[in-house]
Amino acid sequence: MYVDGEFMSGGPLYGFCRLATSVLPLLSNLTTLELDGPTEGEPGGDKVPILYGKIWRGVSFPCLRDLSLRLDHTEDIHGFLSRHGKALERLTCNSSFGETSKMLKKLHLPRLVFLNGYGDSIPPLLEVVKVPHLKEVVITNVFWPGELQSALAAVATVIDAQDQAFRLRLTHCHCNLSSILQLVIAQIPTVAHLDVEGARWDTAGACFSEYMGDFEKFQNLKSFKWPPSLYTSQAGPTGITIHETVVLFGKHCPKLEKCQLPYGDKPGWIRSLGDMWIPSEEV
Repeated sequence: MYVDGEFMSGGPLYGFCRLATSVLPLLSNLTTLELDGPTEGEPGGDKVPILYGKIWRGVSFPCLRDLSLRLDHTEDIHGFLSRHGKALERLTCNSSFGETSKMLKKLHLPRLVFLNGYGDSIPPLLEVVKVPHLKEVVITNVFWPGELQSALAAVATVIDAQDQAFRLRLTHCHCNLSSILQLVIAQIPTVAHLDVEGARWDTAGACFSEYMGDFEKFQNLKSFKWPPSLYTSQAGPTGITIHETVVLFGKHCPKLEKCQLPYGDKPGWIRSLGDMWIPSEEV
C-alpha cells in the first residue's frame, strides 16, 4: 500500500486510503506490507496517525515476512515491529528518527536476514534492534563520506565478522569510488559481495590501477558490481581495455568470481579459470 502527501492532505483518494487502512487489518494472511507517507513537517504529515494509528497500535499479521516503511519512527511503529519481530525476514526502513527514538526498548529480530535503509536511518535503527542473522544490507541515498562511514560502522557492530557470504549494496551512493572502498575495507573487510551503484569517478579518465591498492585488501570479495549511472562515463578509463581492467581486478582479489564495471558493451564478466574472464549476462 502506498500513500503520498497529496492523499494525506485530503486529496481525491484520501477517503479510499482511509477505507483501505480499515480493511487492511482483516488480511490475516498478509506476507508483504509497504506503507509510505509524509514525515513530520511534510504536507499531510499530521494525518498519518489518523490513517495508520489503528494498525500500529493493535493489529498483528502472523504471516508478515516483508515490511517496508517510510514514516517517522514513533513508539507506535516500534510496537508494531515488536509484535512482528519474530517473523520478519526482510525490513526496509527509510524512516525519520527523532530524539524520542533513543528511549525506545531494543527489539530482537531473530529471523531478519535483509535490511534496507537510508544512510541516515541505518545508525539509529540499529541502535534499537538486534539482528543476529543479518546476511544482506542495502544502504541508499548517501551524499557524503561521513554519512557512509556512520552507516557502515553501525552495520559492522551487528553482523557476524566471520560471515563469508555477507552482501553489501550501496545504491544512490554519491561518493568517490576510492572513498567508498577505503570506508568499506575499514569497517567490513570480510564482505563477499559489494555493489556500488552511483559511485563517482575520482578524476576524469581515471585509471583503475589507481584503485588496486584498495582492492587487494578485499581478500574475501567474490563479486563486485559497479553498474553504469549518471555519474560514470561510458568511455571508461584511459590506456586500458575493460578486459584488461577485469583481469587486473582478478589478480588483486584472488576470490573474485564476478565483476561488473560502468563502461563497455558487456554487462559483466565471470572468471573462467585463473586469469581467464568471459563476458556474461548473469552477473
